[in-house]
Amino acid sequence: MPGTELTSAVMLRACDMMSRTQLACCCDVISLRALAPRFPALSLSWCLRLLSTQIRPEGAAKLAGAVAECKLLAHLNVAANWMGQEGACVLFGVLPRCKALRRLNVGFNRVGDRGATALSQVLPRCRGLQHLDLGGNQIGDKGVKELAKVLGRCRELAHVDLHANYIGDKGAGVLAGVFESCQALVLLD
Repeated sequence: MPGTELTSAVMLRACDMMSRTQLACCCDVISLRALAPRFPALSLSWCLRLLSTQIRPEGAAKLAGAVAECKLLAHLNVAANWMGQEGACVLFGVLPRCKALRRLNVGFNRVGDRGATALSQVLPRCRGLQHLDLGGNQIGDKGVKELAKVLGRCRELAHVDLHANYIGDKGAGVLAGVFESCQALVLLD
């Protein structure tokens, strides 16, 4: 989108002076590259919303590089960006570095079982995560089983959204058993 880089850069400069920043951008991979170097400079807890921007796997890799340096990122919403399994795996790999992360929405990104498995490997190290949205990601029984193995170790996680996935009877049975081991989990969609 023409002019996005300039507008977004101006917004980011203003962010340094805000006590709570919410940044909503409409950007593609090119403007994401322009924004990414500015993310680590934000000194306060903030929220990044990149909804339906079609960043795809290559954009997810660039986003992951920037997010890895954002120690105070509290909310990350990258729903409906066509990241796919490859992009999701890269992004999930850096999440433990975001110590302030409380909410993560990666819904409708075609994460699949491979992405869910990658997330299960880092989820216990995302100690402050309270809300996780994985809806509409083509996750099947295999991916759900991997997630279920670690949900009991996520002490702060209170809400997990798995709606509109490919979860069968076996996966649903595994999820039903999760409530017994999850102390904080109050909602499993």
